Amino acid sequence: MFVGGSHPPNVDALLWFAKEVMPLIVAERPQTKLNIVGSSRVPEIAALESEEIIIKGRISDEELNRLYATAGVAIIPLRFGGGVKGKTIEALFHAIPLVATSVGMQGLYPQKPIAYVADDPESFAKAVISAQTDRQTAKLHAERGASFIEEHYSLDAMRRAFLRFIPKLGVREKADATATAP
Repeated sequence: MFVGGSHPPNVDALLWFAKEVMPLIVAERPQTKLNIVGSSRVPEIAALESEEIIIKGRISDEELNRLYATAGVAIIPLRFGGGVKGKTIEALFHAIPLVATSVGMQGLYPQKPIAYVADDPESFAKAVISAQTDRQTAKLHAERGASFIEEHYSLDAMRRAFLRFIPKLGVREKADATATAP
């Protein structure tokens, strides 16, 4: 699955993936489908719809959560863009195996692998196939990814990061702990 709108990096990523990577995957695993989720109204993306590529468009949060729970792999084939990608954080949060380019993983520096990372069509296709077939490694990456997000991007992580700047957060944290104590 891919989540994203009609922002130019997303359009480029989907066109590259559909034309350069997807045929390599389908040649080896013909049952593979790509679900595209988001508000992409770009004609080039609409033209990608086929038996293998399903354009879901905008869906509810509930539907998105169901898709994350049932999809085998999230892809982030971005080739340009800046900063940490929300779509990467979201996929890691949902503990789904993830295949991304280096750009898709930009700004994240885990100590152990949390995703498959590849930048050329052949390597990206092999990574998607590995994420589909090597369930043990894919599960390990997904679990590490979810832990990484909890440690660095959760509300608790933000509270810890801002505690020295906003001392009231520490008071609230103590009050929360007291309120839940037996």
